[in-house]
Amino acid sequence: MANVRVLLVDDDPDLADLSATYLERVRDGFDVTVETNPAAALGRLADERVDCVVSDYDMPEMDGLTFLDAVRDDHPTLPFVLFTGKGSEEIASEAISAGVTDYLQKESGSDQYEVLANRVENAVERQRAEARAAELSRVNDVIREVQRGLVSAETREEVERLACERLTQSEPYVFAWVGDPDDDGEVRPRASAGVGQSYLDAIQSDAVDSTVGCGPASRAVQTGDSQVVDDLDRGEGTGEWREAATAVGFHSVVCVPLVHADSSYGVLCIYADRTEAFDHREVTVLTELGETVAKAIHAAETRRTLAARERELDFFEQVVEGVGVGVAAYGSDGQLAYVNEAFASMLGLERPALRDSGIWSLTPEFDRERTDDYWQSFDLGETRRREVEMIRSDGSRVPVETSTTCVEIDDDRYHVGTISDISERTKRRAELTESERRFSAVFEDPSSFIGLLETDGTVVRVNSTALSFADVTNEDVAGEQFWETPWWDPYPNQQLRSYLEAAADGEFVRFEAENSGPDETSVTLDVSIRPVTGDDGEVQSLIAEGRDITDRKRQKRKLERQNERLDEFASVLSHDLRNPLNVAQGRVELGKETGDTEHLVAASDAIDRMEALVESVLEFARQGRVVSDPDPVELTAVADDARATAGTDSGVVTIADGLGTVRADRERVRTLFENLFHNAVEHGGSDVSLVVSPLEDDAGFYVADDGTGIPEGESDTVFDRGYSTAADGTGFGLPIVQSIADSHGWSLRLCESEWGGVRVEVRTE
Repeated sequence: MANVRVLLVDDDPDLADLSATYLERVRDGFDVTVETNPAAALGRLADERVDCVVSDYDMPEMDGLTFLDAVRDDHPTLPFVLFTGKGSEEIASEAISAGVTDYLQKESGSDQYEVLANRVENAVERQRAEARAAELSRVNDVIREVQRGLVSAETREEVERLACERLTQSEPYVFAWVGDPDDDGEVRPRASAGVGQSYLDAIQSDAVDSTVGCGPASRAVQTGDSQVVDDLDRGEGTGEWREAATAVGFHSVVCVPLVHADSSYGVLCIYADRTEAFDHREVTVLTELGETVAKAIHAAETRRTLAARERELDFFEQVVEGVGVGVAAYGSDGQLAYVNEAFASMLGLERPALRDSGIWSLTPEFDRERTDDYWQSFDLGETRRREVEMIRSDGSRVPVETSTTCVEIDDDRYHVGTISDISERTKRRAELTESERRFSAVFEDPSSFIGLLETDGTVVRVNSTALSFADVTNEDVAGEQFWETPWWDPYPNQQLRSYLEAAADGEFVRFEAENSGPDETSVTLDVSIRPVTGDDGEVQSLIAEGRDITDRKRQKRKLERQNERLDEFASVLSHDLRNPLNVAQGRVELGKETGDTEHLVAASDAIDRMEALVESVLEFARQGRVVSDPDPVELTAVADDARATAGTDSGVVTIADGLGTVRADRERVRTLFENLFHNAVEHGGSDVSLVVSPLEDDAGFYVADDGTGIPEGESDTVFDRGYSTAADGTGFGLPIVQSIADSHGWSLRLCESEWGGVRVEVRTE
């Protein structure tokens, strides 16, 4: 039998000591404490564990039955043996009625102590058996209560909380907590209940050693076996955790591992307010409870996982169905395993009709063999994007963009992808391509220099017309500042920069500029810089365009010259012809009045003068037209032809050989020579001599005479229309020569000849 602690109460100290000695001698497991005063004995019962009380009956301060009543007030089931020297049936009956466990009368001799020991032993054994039965019943009730609570628990946290709460609602359990080891192996509380929260706060503080490595909770986790400490005051081992436990009134503890299906869910620790609260039967039952709690946690975690999985699946389904693009999953053989409604709708098919179909039946560019090769070429985790056409239910085709990733599900490979209808994008792309084609056609206008610029003047792109003119490539100028490019070498940079700044502020800028290419080709450009704005109205870029207006400017100058000639023609009509007209009119009137025919002769001369002027004006106007289609003209031959029609003798004009050939209008060149020859004869006389010879630098020719020369002070006016020193001259000879030279783009120079006459130089280059 296990150790039995006996409190022996007898007012006779000698007899008491003798009885104690004999009891301990006949029973090795007995530990007998002697008290001679019943009141002192009650104090011991309050402070110490006692398994059985052996009391005398006849004691002066308090008899045995009165002492029994006092004991029963606080210890109703404690075995109590009345061992008395005063025996009677009346006392025995009264003792039994008072609830004494056994009654034994003192006798002489030592054999009575063997009997007393048997009585004590039997009483303790019966009490302990009854206590164990009651404890097991209590524990079973607690277990059932905990189990009933666990049935309704939905989460791990609720399971742990309910287990702790239900356990601490039954004596002698005063506190319970569930803990789980963290990454460092330290057991950290997850849930608790009872009157020991300060204990958990203490063992988790930096000032107190944790339960890891030194307490039953840690050992239970590490070994997988329940750990019991029967007496925290005198238990084995040390540690501040033990001091923290006893400080809040804990006297024993059991720590039960929470294990189910080889999975550990931590430890359940239960504290009692008395020592030796957990015998092996109770530990066994609580260990089974730990398994039940672990199973409940496992079930809750499984439910949580399944619920999370269901939420994920529900979320996935909502996302896949609501994403607005087609989603499909194919097996490694190209068979469709899943399609969403958007995918089916895009093709005008029902989802059941699509499942188990081959992707090759929906994509014209694939056949079965190519599909197999394509899927098998995927690496796990690889994503591919491509644009293909798919076949709708009505046979039409829809362009789609696919993004497919190779994944592994349950050891099988699938290709999961999104399929987006890109009909609008394809349409916009075609429109953009057409727009870009049109832009390129405009941008590459061969008659314009065009550049695309950033708002700060940085060159982005230049068309080929401008690049060819400057003999550069787009790479040469892209990224450069516009004013630093070759086109603007002669143009003021600051002026151009101011134009660009104005355009960047939203202003349309236009100006003219002269530009020269690397071969010194010069053109006149009509330049515009216009801003390009975005949807927000902000200037995004600049387009600089220069149109070649060289021919337009030339035509403008030609028109101006023609207008000048018209003005001159009008001046002749209004001025030069007015005088002879007035003379003719006056002479006719006088002839009518006087009948004198001399007046008619004078009128006829005036009319002849008018006719000569009209012919000269018409010739001047004709010769001023720009030569548009010149031919090669041999100057020596033309000069020789002109000599015959200029009113001079053949011996007067000397024409040098090798005057050369020019591109010109032959008839106008002949008229030029005729006027020069005629002008020399008209002003120098019929015996004047002329020479036609090349210029010293072979850049043209000259006509020189040995006549009277140019009157002093009039060299600047001889080419003016109407100037003539001859009395009957019209003054259009040399102006016609000037007009013919201008129409060919030649220049004239008038100077004195080596013989003192006139030398007219015609420079053709």
